Amino acid sequence: MKAPAVNADDDLEKLAHHDITMETLAEIRTDAAQLAAETGLDDDRSAQFALAVTEVATNTVRHGGGQGALDILRDDERALYAEVSDQGPGGAVVPAEKPPPDAVSGRGLWISKELTDNMRIDSGEDGTTVRLEMSLGETPSPPDAPAEDR
Repeated sequence: MKAPAVNADDDLEKLAHHDITMETLAEIRTDAAQLAAETGLDDDRSAQFALAVTEVATNTVRHGGGQGALDILRDDERALYAEVSDQGPGGAVVPAEKPPPDAVSGRGLWISKELTDNMRIDSGEDGTTVRLEMSLGETPSPPDAPAEDR
């Protein structure tokens, strides 16, 4: 973990930076959980954030060229973010529904989407960046189910 810095482009405070490799995945998970707790997330949400970050970082190793970068950022006291970037071929898509148990891919991104408050994927020829977000305020309520599902 490196010293905090401020990202002047969007007023986010950088809490940590990690190079992502197979060897750094355990350290990334530990650091993500610790930083989430330090920013005020409760134990459950800290664990969810750490798992989501680890899932996306693992995808970087498996599908994004074997390495990437992780920045953990804070927006004042409103939100905690993880940005995972790689130089892979792009094309990352989050399944709309939970992948079946025998699916060979897609589960990590789906889990990450479910565990965080917001997830955005920017993917193209130059690589992929996934941004995970956790609100630091009250835990957001899940959206109401459509009327036909009630």
